[in-house]
Amino acid sequence: MTGVLRLESLSKSFGGVAAVRSLSMEVEEGLIWGLIGPNGAGKTTVFNLVSGAVRPDGGRVIFRGRDITALAPHRIVKLGMARTFQNIRLFHNLSCLENVCIPMLQAEGPLRSLLGFGGRDVRRKAMDLLDRVGLADMWDRGAGTLPYGLQRKLEIARALASGPRLLLLDEPAAGMNPEESRRLGDFITQVRQAFGLTVILIEHHMDVIMRICHRVTVMNFGSILFQGTPSEVLGSRDVMEAYMGRRRWAVGA
Repeated sequence: MTGVLRLESLSKSFGGVAAVRSLSMEVEEGLIWGLIGPNGAGKTTVFNLVSGAVRPDGGRVIFRGRDITALAPHRIVKLGMARTFQNIRLFHNLSCLENVCIPMLQAEGPLRSLLGFGGRDVRRKAMDLLDRVGLADMWDRGAGTLPYGLQRKLEIARALASGPRLLLLDEPAAGMNPEESRRLGDFITQVRQAFGLTVILIEHHMDVIMRICHRVTVMNFGSILFQGTPSEVLGSRDVMEAYMGRRRWAVGA
């Protein structure tokens, strides 16, 4: 497999506190890759650096063979990267269809945007995407009226609307109970297969990470503590002691 994303000695400090410390890693194309660690380990900072929301103090971000370290977020999106956030970011007063149309129009460019929501091609593509993620029958419902779990699915649909090759998901199962998080894990697996994606997933629900991820990177204090398969992570004494305080993870069925 080839690397879709490579981080080279990436570093970032805030107010003299190192959030990410000379971090290097390579994510192989086509996998679901978990990024885990305790609060404050630097996981979301890595996402912010990769997506262009924050500039690193040092190091490089290489996406599909191109150095994107200095690029603005909207340019990175056009190269094939999309992300979601810990806090759901939807247009709650707009319909599900309109929420998906907006990033599609942005991806098409300003001339295409002049067509507005009435453009048949954009609406057709948006409806097709809603259908593929199981939300077609809710196309006209206000996003803010959806149950929490469906809002998460709609947020992922919005990210898919730009046609990414790499999808960054920041704690998509936050606030969900075990059954909801299990269903979301299944959904992420299906989305990855259906759209031919690479997925990097930050998540505190360890049952989701251990069940759906092919590889896992464990961070602690801004650095990589361990990297391997889920079973290798489970078997690492360093991970158990530093991250989980010797407690064992329960892997969902």
